[in-house]
Amino acid sequence: MRDALNTALKELIERTLRKEVYWKLDVPFVKKYPWGPILKPEPGTWYNGSVGNPMVAVDPETEKYVMVFAGWDPQGNGPKRFGVAESEDGLNWKVVSKNSPVLSPDMTDLEQDLEGGCLLYDAVNEYWYLYYTMIASDGKYRTGVARSKDLMNWEKLGVVIDVGGAGEFDELWAGEFVGFKTGTGGAIQGIYTAKDAGGNKTFGKVTLSSWTTLQKKKGPVFRPTANFWDHELELHHVSQVGDYKVLLYEAEGGHVDVQHRFWKIGIAFSKNWLLWGRAWQPLISEEAEWYAGWKAGTWYGTVHPYLVKWRDKYLLYYTEVKKAGNRWWVGNKINVALVNPVALLPSTYELYWDIWVNESITTDGKESNAITTDWPCDTTLYLFSDQDGTLEILVDPINVKGASDFRTFDTISVTANKLTKYYISYRFRRLKLKFTPVSNAIVSAFAITSPR
Repeated sequence: MRDALNTALKELIERTLRKEVYWKLDVPFVKKYPWGPILKPEPGTWYNGSVGNPMVAVDPETEKYVMVFAGWDPQGNGPKRFGVAESEDGLNWKVVSKNSPVLSPDMTDLEQDLEGGCLLYDAVNEYWYLYYTMIASDGKYRTGVARSKDLMNWEKLGVVIDVGGAGEFDELWAGEFVGFKTGTGGAIQGIYTAKDAGGNKTFGKVTLSSWTTLQKKKGPVFRPTANFWDHELELHHVSQVGDYKVLLYEAEGGHVDVQHRFWKIGIAFSKNWLLWGRAWQPLISEEAEWYAGWKAGTWYGTVHPYLVKWRDKYLLYYTEVKKAGNRWWVGNKINVALVNPVALLPSTYELYWDIWVNESITTDGKESNAITTDWPCDTTLYLFSDQDGTLEILVDPINVKGASDFRTFDTISVTANKLTKYYISYRFRRLKLKFTPVSNAIVSAFAITSPR
């Protein structure tokens, strides 16, 4: 008996040491936690079918990690409900709401089901705010907000981001809001998943003047790429890392047949919320596991990314999903990965920037939003117009001390219905385009920045 206990203790110590050594490794990009999942369905609980939608923060009072997560019934059907878990180290989690969920849908026409959003803390008034997605009986997504002092008892405050009107880019969806407060007493800036009447998903930009008041929204500011690995999108987290907003999104695609797709996690960067450079490759992909599973009748994928920084670690939480036969959302689990800070720098990647997509530009001309090129990189610009015109390339020089305004770098002629390509090897803080057509034009333009 003593030998058995000694052996078990030795294995536990070795396992703990392996975890500590592993967690200190300077891993390349993203390394999944090999002792996961960190949260999974438990028999006899309200979340005994699936768990997902991790929304994680660090409690400023206790310095513990806290998580609001979604749980499903045994069949993987709705409605989803929210529970709470906590952790000392971000790896070992204890569910503190096993007996019952802390937030459930009202089962009104406006709120038949729930999806995730983000968890924020108001340090002034000591309230937690949960921005979550309300799924209505007609399938429309809206963003609701609730607040709590203890994460266990929530007061719903209603819709904060509503769907748009007929013909708008967010006519059907205005959910999955993620953002953060900008400065003490500042507004809350963020983005959300939008869907138009044609079923096209994009991301919109939103400003909240207070925790519960919408000031303005704009969009779309981020679109899927056609016939690529992210040709369908859903939004799940954005955070400030250094000078950049780092966007983590769930992407579906990779195969022509809609039944043969799988989910991945993408990453994009911006300084101004309006123009994003996305990495060509996913941050996390399950293609090998997906393909093997699909051959056996099961899908695999990674969704619901949520990034947290605490002390010297970046932790990326996500949901592992699968499909067995015709049953979706059964047995989903939450796991975590260690993220090398290098993976959160735009200078690490070749980035694709959507500048204009079928933009209507009059003969008065139009300036684009600025892309950021303040790291050593080469930039290639592409523009297509259905009318002749003049393209002016404007730059904010990085080598001019104190300068922070744009000046003309070059002016070139554009021929209608012909792709214009322009290569730049100089380094700038920012770069934008001004296009002036000879007649009203429809214009698309994009840029690719490649690190040196």
